[in-house]
Amino acid sequence: MKFHANYPYLYMMKNGTDSNVHVFEVKDTSSYYTIVQFMDDKGTSREIPWDAYERVPGQSLEQFDHRQATVASGGASLAPRDVHKIVCELNRMLQQHGTLAKPDAPVHISASEGDAGVLQIGLAGERTVLVFPDQLQYGPVAQLETWKGIENRHEWLVERFGIHPRESEYERLNLYDRFRLQLQDIPSHVPIYVWHNREAGGETARKLILAWLQDTRNETYTVPFKVDDRSDVKNIKTTLMSQLAENAEPVAKNEGHLLAWKTFSRQVGELRIVNNGQLLTVPVSAYDEEIERAVDQVKKVNDEGFASATEVIQTVLANGEPHIQHLGFLFFEYRIYELIIHQKRLIMSGNPRRMNRIKVKRVTEKFHA
Repeated sequence: MKFHANYPYLYMMKNGTDSNVHVFEVKDTSSYYTIVQFMDDKGTSREIPWDAYERVPGQSLEQFDHRQATVASGGASLAPRDVHKIVCELNRMLQQHGTLAKPDAPVHISASEGDAGVLQIGLAGERTVLVFPDQLQYGPVAQLETWKGIENRHEWLVERFGIHPRESEYERLNLYDRFRLQLQDIPSHVPIYVWHNREAGGETARKLILAWLQDTRNETYTVPFKVDDRSDVKNIKTTLMSQLAENAEPVAKNEGHLLAWKTFSRQVGELRIVNNGQLLTVPVSAYDEEIERAVDQVKKVNDEGFASATEVIQTVLANGEPHIQHLGFLFFEYRIYELIIHQKRLIMSGNPRRMNRIKVKRVTEKFHA
């Protein structure tokens, strides 16, 4: 794909010999685009062809002006990956053109997607709150400071967890790219506060964010925090302001945060837990035996030894230590499928597409067809 920026328009050719040029216009200049926002802005579904214009033979993309060109008949379809690349280019054009307002007050970063809402409520007002776009308690994190590592993680997650039906396959990649641009846009005189919980996902993201910020001149602080009662808005604001004053820790510059991240992220294992205050990397199969024990605990004698998969996961979470509970339902759902399909340690009955419709049993149990 080849791009040319002619603000507020972005021109794109699928290849150097393409006779048609796709044209995309920036309409929302209040923030960087996500794929969802771009699709809404375009007013186009994934199935409807995109507008394209005819290019005069021999005309370069830099010479092209769609306002003097003929609309191509039928338009053309774009794959989801194409849309992802287009959104990334649109955002770079926005950054280069300097359209977006840059923050002048302190910037607060939530190291966990799950805590973003609390911070946005508690820090409402003039403060900018950026959200790290992932949860890093499981999945590969090696080279995540690079685009190659981000793509490797994306492929691993899609292969094992699939895609949310309302999201593009590339939405998370787009959010990573958008987050990096937002970090680059922070003026050097603006203080940065990285808020993180003591759970594995938040601690891991904190390490990565500090690696990305290592060469900036901004005064940077980390703020470990916890909000027990999230139902009371007034309490949230009071709690966060108190913890900001008491817990903010200045981050020394050039202390090797990038090296520390590289060393940590290349540890063998794709599961991270916090145990006794330590962030540890363990095999992704570390709690498979917990699943099998839960199957034995909730299996029904009158159902040939089968146990509801949902009840199994609920039992694992209820019986587990906090670091197990923080892995969440989706992780153990993935491990049950792994034990059924690849490791053959569990037998399944029911609709494999719906976790709440399947039952499982140990392979050591006799199965009567």
